[in-house]
Amino acid sequence: MFGTVVMWSYFERMLQMLQEIPAYKNLRGAELLAEILHQPRYIWLRRRNRVEQAVSWAIACQTGVWAQKAGEKAQPRIVPKFDFKVIDEWLNRIEAHERGWAKYFRDNHIDPLVLFYEDVVACNRGSAEHVLEFLGLPAATATEIAPSAFEKQANQISQQWMEAYFERKGEPQAHRTNVLASLTRIAKERFHRARR
Repeated sequence: MFGTVVMWSYFERMLQMLQEIPAYKNLRGAELLAEILHQPRYIWLRRRNRVEQAVSWAIACQTGVWAQKAGEKAQPRIVPKFDFKVIDEWLNRIEAHERGWAKYFRDNHIDPLVLFYEDVVACNRGSAEHVLEFLGLPAATATEIAPSAFEKQANQISQQWMEAYFERKGEPQAHRTNVLASLTRIAKERFHRARR
């Protein structure tokens, strides 16, 4: 079993590099990957709260901290400063990447397993069991599934930046509150269902 993470931002370049292998030069897209990876299964990890994702990436670009290992304290290179334009650009890019993946899956008749980051954070074991089931692998209750080695980085600053972004974007407070409450409710419901 082999797995890899591929971001839409470099997916096309990855395909081009694979086509440089003489045996695969005439294959394209999903056909190329199916030949090289022997009928791969796709897991599409998405975010419900794309603004939170854009904020996270904006902060990471400034601080240089892209991941937070559990029990460790990362040292940011600078204190991040809110920048509406940068967050908005990240949000537009994230939405473009989502559209790119959706089109790729649709055009190639691929039915990926869709996982949401918020659910993985809420219930790592349930998400892992879902992946094993999707791959047709046994997921016995005795199976050892290690907890995530990483922690969610969002904090009070992230929340403040989201609120500031919505405010600058002109979203009414009631709408912002409803969106965030809905996202929280969905994540909690999925977490409780996974624990049953």
